[in-house]
Amino acid sequence: MARTIDELTYYAKLLSKLHYKKYEFYVVSRIIHLLNDSEIQFTTQQVVRKSDGKRYLIDLYFPQFRLAVEVDEEYHKSQIENDQLREREVVAYANVDFKRIDCSNESSLETVHEDIDNLVNHIRELKNTKQDFVPYSYAEEFSVEKWKKLGTISVDDNAKFKTHVDVLKLFGKDLDQHQRGTSPLNNSIQVWFPKLYDNGDWKNSLSEDGTKIFQSRVARVDSKMKVSAIKDSIVFAHQKDVLGNIYYTFKGVYRCIKHTEDTIEYERISSKIFLSDYL
Repeated sequence: MARTIDELTYYAKLLSKLHYKKYEFYVVSRIIHLLNDSEIQFTTQQVVRKSDGKRYLIDLYFPQFRLAVEVDEEYHKSQIENDQLREREVVAYANVDFKRIDCSNESSLETVHEDIDNLVNHIRELKNTKQDFVPYSYAEEFSVEKWKKLGTISVDDNAKFKTHVDVLKLFGKDLDQHQRGTSPLNNSIQVWFPKLYDNGDWKNSLSEDGTKIFQSRVARVDSKMKVSAIKDSIVFAHQKDVLGNIYYTFKGVYRCIKHTEDTIEYERISSKIFLSDYL
């Protein structure tokens, strides 16, 4: 029963994030209620980054289909400040399919409902025709056992874990706590938990296509990192969801390819891991 209450609260909070935007709240609520499908994951106020580097909030996003829904009103949505949501996971604009619901002065209740009905039918069709569709389960979203049984994790799986300790259980490490930024698995590879934004002495950033991680020094420190000390890294990035909950999501396996005193560049060498390789 507790899980059901938690799940109800989670969805209620997602929708309540739009309560101050009356048209968005009405449209998004109607879409979700008409879908009535807990196997389809959604989130509100997803951060999307365009090619110019600017970030925008999307009203409704379905990660399984990379589908974004915008509610168009008379005013144009303003760009959000980069620092405002710096810890939130960012989706590249180029990788998203956009659908729009017109709520301008030219629209009516009937036209809005028609647009919503068409969108709901489209989403149902996407689910039915997507060969690799994986049903969403709130109860298993942060499940370690699920991924241990599966034995593999890929970037497209959007696997999420609540803590460092949960991530390290995937690799046979059973710790009471872990707060360091890295954890070695052997002499050549480590698990890395980077914060992909300005943080302390270093600024970390992920390229739009996810294939590169860049580190640049933002403060002078005495310590110098040797190239030989930089292991290949299985990256689980520190993120926050729309409700402010921290989680760690798999971004791939990265290798240092360039290094200076003030900058480090990593390249993704694999977008999938087999857990048995590290046990």
